[in-house]
Amino acid sequence: MSRFGVRGRGRGFTLIELLVVIAIIAVLIGLLVPAVQQVRESASRSSCGNNQHQLGVACMNYANDNQSKLPPLYGSPAGAGSWGSCFYFMLPYLENEPLYDGGTSPGSRLPGNAGGVPPFFSLPFGSEANPGPIIGNVVKTYLCPSDPTNHQNPYPMIWANGPNQGQAAGSWGLGNYPANAQVFAMNPAPGSTSFLGTKYPQGIRDGPSNTIFFGEKYAVCGNPVTAVVAWGDTGLTANGEPAFAYGASPFAMFQANPLAQNCNSALAQTPHRGGMVVCMGDGSVRTVSPAISQATWQAALTPNAQDQLGSDW
Repeated sequence: MSRFGVRGRGRGFTLIELLVVIAIIAVLIGLLVPAVQQVRESASRSSCGNNQHQLGVACMNYANDNQSKLPPLYGSPAGAGSWGSCFYFMLPYLENEPLYDGGTSPGSRLPGNAGGVPPFFSLPFGSEANPGPIIGNVVKTYLCPSDPTNHQNPYPMIWANGPNQGQAAGSWGLGNYPANAQVFAMNPAPGSTSFLGTKYPQGIRDGPSNTIFFGEKYAVCGNPVTAVVAWGDTGLTANGEPAFAYGASPFAMFQANPLAQNCNSALAQTPHRGGMVVCMGDGSVRTVSPAISQATWQAALTPNAQDQLGSDW
């Protein structure tokens, strides 16, 4: 008789046991995924709030250096030789002074203007090559990580009207934080000395802490695309310039987390399910609920209407 005992065969999983284990794993994943998504969205919303806070601080610092005037919504400050959106003029206050200097300093050699021909502007202007040395640059502070449409950045643009209609206008840097057109003044004459500007804080009679300065917009709107928000774009139309609260219905409610194809370029819209992240005139940031009343939303947009924010604020 052998000195070794007979070793029994190892017992494997049955098909039913394997299916039960797979079902348990699937349930755990189903419970975990929403929690992970919620954490990621919370982090993205915090990032948006931090970006907008920086915009608010940049506005205040700009005003401190420019006779208590906010930057123009678009155009040029009094006596300035450059032309652009308020986001262009805030660049030095967002640690982007080299990019801003590409729009004002003779001899600059930024992409799009290898010859460095002065004067420089944040838009194609005069002898400047398309798309210009400024607006083709991606500025991270101007982007919301939750926006599903800003992945193609910079975005290839074409001229919408004029003698160059339909032709390529270069690739432009996208933006997600439009300025409140009710707050920022416009100066459409380059180098004009008559720009009054919006005084800060005295020009915000409703109070900076009660007035929205910046909101949110999808960078690319519609399918097919109807509007693209470029931070360096200027002018006011419904085609997506980096501004909101203007046009025929300036105080219309924002869209909350719409599908990109259902985006309305005439409105502000937020990719956050919990509501729109906004920056107030004092630099504070808050999330505005989609359930807010239209009256309260309007009161938060107007700087000098002497209206009161509702209890739903």
